[in-house]
Amino acid sequence: IAPLEAQACGLPVIALGRGGVAETVCAEDGPGRTGIFFNEATPAAIAQAVRRFESDLPIDPEACRRNALRFSRLRFRDQFRAYVDQHWSAFATR
Repeated sequence: IAPLEAQACGLPVIALGRGGVAETVCAEDGPGRTGIFFNEATPAAIAQAVRRFESDLPIDPEACRRNALRFSRLRFRDQFRAYVDQHWSAFATR
């Protein structure tokens, strides 16, 4: 959850590109990028990721915030409600 909290504050993330972080951080080059991944948990890989972060174009704080909002409570509630309503009405009409 820490990477999402950082992005919610407009901060980019440098992280090992595995697990949940791979689903919550956009590391693809482009305007929607919110972080940078490294592939090995070694000092050299981390240092290389930091150098890349420092030399690449800046990551937009607003892109970080928008990305974090994909996981907001409000969005979850609304999508969950829509899912239940859709499937309940299909069930109820049987």
